[in-house]
Amino acid sequence: MSLTRLRFPVPDPQLPVSVVRNLLLASVCAVPLSMAWAGPNEDGLLVFHTDDDIVYTNDDVETYGSPSFPLCTSEECPLPPEDPCWADILDAIQPRSSRGDFVATFWLIAIFPPDACPRVSGASFGVWQTEDREVTFVDQGPCGDFELPYDDWPQNNSGTAVTFLVPRQARAIRLYWFAAYSYYGPTEIGLTAFPGEQSPLFADDSVPSVLDPVPRSHRGRFGLNGATGYVPWWDVPPVVKESWGGVKSRFRDEE
Repeated sequence: MSLTRLRFPVPDPQLPVSVVRNLLLASVCAVPLSMAWAGPNEDGLLVFHTDDDIVYTNDDVETYGSPSFPLCTSEECPLPPEDPCWADILDAIQPRSSRGDFVATFWLIAIFPPDACPRVSGASFGVWQTEDREVTFVDQGPCGDFELPYDDWPQNNSGTAVTFLVPRQARAIRLYWFAAYSYYGPTEIGLTAFPGEQSPLFADDSVPSVLDPVPRSHRGRFGLNGATGYVPWWDVPPVVKESWGGVKSRFRDEE
């Protein structure tokens, strides 16, 4: 079986929209995932997070798109064992809104294990919602430098792709923000693939790009109007290579 590596281009802003669309669609939608190479963004999670103290307004839209997550901004690789990043993230992640049927502002965040060295130049994904409880999206936008939304995004069976001019290397990276509400009761928003793909994808900065799929077990859900949401985590807590757990593991391997 051949290993497939694709170019995930950062579009030239001077190109016509039709050309840019073709470039990105070709890069994120052309390869069966069974043939994808395992790259530096392998094992990444996609997690939703909200802060109910942030009330959506048109005046603040430009502030929502920062790719930096307040925690785990270090690009050191791997993270030192004493780094409190993971405990901070677990304490901070909030996958549900308590704002009832009022508008909630929330983010989609990529999270990587401490022994990873991510290089995220792009991502593609779609969203789904509880079928009998319609979600109203008031606004949304990328936390990257360019976006290619599919038709009817962010409705069911649609998707979008986001790219960064400079690859993001932190362990927690904001990819996208939403402002939405559910008037008719508890509703969850989940993650699916960009149309035509089998899974959400991360792309690195190599040429051509390596695409890493995000399996179902690595995808979170967001809860609106009483729904609980869900935060995925690794089946076995990631071990930093130079931690005591890593040392013990290495000695076991050598026995």
